[in-house]
Amino acid sequence: MTTATTAVTQREPELLGQTVVVIGSSSGIGLETARRARAEGASVILAGRNPERLKQAALELGAQRTAAFDANDPASLRSFFHDLPTPIDHVMVTAGAPRYGPPLEMPPEEARRGLTERPLLVLEVARGAADKVRPPGSLIFMTGTGERFGIASTASVALSTLIANLALELAPIRVNLIAAGFVDTPL
Repeated sequence: MTTATTAVTQREPELLGQTVVVIGSSSGIGLETARRARAEGASVILAGRNPERLKQAALELGAQRTAAFDANDPASLRSFFHDLPTPIDHVMVTAGAPRYGPPLEMPPEEARRGLTERPLLVLEVARGAADKVRPPGSLIFMTGTGERFGIASTASVALSTLIANLALELAPIRVNLIAAGFVDTPL
């Protein structure tokens, strides 16, 4: 009788010793990203708009720190990055929501916000993170493939161009845009 032994290969967690910042981390894709980062050994810093959900997420994940603010407020975003410990390795942004509706029926102020909020959020995050992220770290932004209607699709196309330019400017830090398909989240 022969006894076979099976070797169990254990791998090192992929993010061990790294710090991951997730803006929009109190629910949905942001929360799941933070969970995955922790499972891979990263320290996580969570930011979100809802203080109660953010506190719950921080307790669940053992977050290094949290910050509750509206990511579309440039002053709050600048303050957040100013106060971050350095270095950080990755920033993921899921905050912000598209504005849907036929362009000709959308009130001008809502259309203006739909065209400017996400690109300005991306730009402010890149500015704030540029001196905080150590190479070969990354900035990762989310948009959606469902944003194919009116103002939301126009803003999504603008994001692709902005991300490409930021990737060149911030290299060797990677800058990526993920266009998620339909995902079952609270949103």
